Amino acid sequence: MKALKRLLILIMVFAMTLTACQKAPVSDSRGENGQHIGTAESQLEQNQEEYITEKSAILEQATGIDEAGMLYQVPCDRIGSTLQQEIAFFEENLLVWGSNEDGFSVYLLSLQTGEVLKEKNFEVMDLPAVQVCGERVVVADWGTGQVTILNNEFEVESQHETETYYCSIYLNEDASKIYCFTQEEIKVIEVKSGNTSTLLENATILYASTKCGNAVSMSYTDETTQMNVDAVIDLSTGIIEESPFEKAVYGVEYGEGTWLSRIVDDGFQCYIGKAERPKVFSLDVGHALITLVPNPLRLMVTTFGDDGAPTMSLYSLDGKFLSRCEFPNSVASVIYEPIWSEADGGYFFTAINSSGKDTLLFWDMSVPVSGEDLMLIAAYEDTERGDTELSAEVLNRVEKIANTYGVDVFVGDLARTSAAEYNMMQETNEGYIMTGLDALESACSKYPDGFMKQLLYGNQKSLEFHLTGAFSLKEYPEGDVNGFTSYIGLACEDEGKNVIFVDITMAGSIEQTIHHELMHIINGKLSFDAMIREGALYSEEDWVALNPDGFSYVEDKFYLPEGIYSDGYDSYFIDIYSRTFAKEDRARIMEYAMVDADWAFSSAVGRREKLAYLCDCIRDAFDTNGWPEQTYWEATLERSK
Repeated sequence: MKALKRLLILIMVFAMTLTACQKAPVSDSRGENGQHIGTAESQLEQNQEEYITEKSAILEQATGIDEAGMLYQVPCDRIGSTLQQEIAFFEENLLVWGSNEDGFSVYLLSLQTGEVLKEKNFEVMDLPAVQVCGERVVVADWGTGQVTILNNEFEVESQHETETYYCSIYLNEDASKIYCFTQEEIKVIEVKSGNTSTLLENATILYASTKCGNAVSMSYTDETTQMNVDAVIDLSTGIIEESPFEKAVYGVEYGEGTWLSRIVDDGFQCYIGKAERPKVFSLDVGHALITLVPNPLRLMVTTFGDDGAPTMSLYSLDGKFLSRCEFPNSVASVIYEPIWSEADGGYFFTAINSSGKDTLLFWDMSVPVSGEDLMLIAAYEDTERGDTELSAEVLNRVEKIANTYGVDVFVGDLARTSAAEYNMMQETNEGYIMTGLDALESACSKYPDGFMKQLLYGNQKSLEFHLTGAFSLKEYPEGDVNGFTSYIGLACEDEGKNVIFVDITMAGSIEQTIHHELMHIINGKLSFDAMIREGALYSEEDWVALNPDGFSYVEDKFYLPEGIYSDGYDSYFIDIYSRTFAKEDRARIMEYAMVDADWAFSSAVGRREKLAYLCDCIRDAFDTNGWPEQTYWEATLERSK
């Protein structure tokens, strides 16, 4: 199952990569030890700037195809006869590559005459990718791992078997190093010597997304910390720099010191900017492709109408609107990355039209068009706590707990009042708040040192506690409700955070509720660990096997079946709520183990076996270095035997 998951991930990555493109060399951000990503000026960038020195005569025959008069179709029989073609500039002409009837071809197309000047044909490849490296053209089969380096006459200069399969392959600017991004590491091969080294040996679920100059964007999970990491690697130096964004992100890109990404759990919001001062902007569209385009570096947003017709909008890095190109729905169904021609004042790009044919297009940027700027605001302003009516005593207590246990604590008017399907009352009574803080401190003290830090995994970069008033459902369920509609706690994932809400007006149950919700976070950690680590002890199937034959969870909290009150399985479950979902069963088990409810396990073998299983799973999934010989929950288990 784990292997299948990884294969599916790879398939998705390849699909994205083949429709996004390798980008021109740009980068200027500091890595480790004060070094810069992309310190060596790229020969490719120099060459591209020097190559396109005069206007392209083939544009004289181009035909306007949009109402605004900025989109042109460039006649080219050869492009129309080949499939899924992409382009780059090479020696003052267009390098074009794509599939044909016999396999795969790379050819040089004159920008003056439209003639094919040079061509190299290959047999059928699994996942072909082409890259310009100065005066060389590199053809890599990502499926088989074979790399072919061509000189500027399209003659084979060298061939290499990387012994990698179905992974991204990129070379540095002078084609002296091959970087193979496998699922577990980056394999670096010296072209001349064949010597091999590895980077990111503790990585898993690793994949590369886009190449921008010498910088390749990638994501992976660090097996040591179990945190998801978004980063870029400089192919000239091997320096890896992690994304600077505080929230969980995806789709990270990098160029000329500028980072771009989308924010997890909020697909309408994006980060953009330098590492030390990123900005945030929002899009009011459901689906959009957002990317950086090079030379000069700009932001491009592609949206799609109800008929599927794309619209490409171009912005400067500070959000200023530059241009917009709207496609007739018959012109393009798939668009490959545009390349900027300074001499022509616009972008060349290829697309697949509604008839399934490739076509060469030109976007004339000199045609004026109106549009709105993006509103960029400082990314981290909302992280400031700001003004509050809370006393210094309360704030000092909050800070002490937060610093001691490595968590974030929000109370009174600083606490959130909405999450998932619930609203929460704001509780500003400092008597209630202090009681809640007492319970939180008592609860946290029962876990081993550093335990809370280990509850950060995947995209979850922090753990927050919000101490609130009473809960209410945002929308009450319809029909004959006979289940649970009143709640005093909630655990959820939100924008790269594990977040726990607790009703602190229920004085007698606050600590117990905290343990319950913490088990939900622990459960997430166990599930994530089992997904990325071979041989992990925890599995949902093993948990279900601990239940009596014939039992199944209700999988609903509002509507309960008849007989749940008298099913005869009391020795396996704490109460009725434990029978709703497996995750609630585990949370009930743990909360009772953490409040010294030995009776819940000493008289019930089924519950005790479940607690024993959780004890073993936590020991297996967590780093127990420095832990006591017996944790609080293990002590409960021992006393109950």
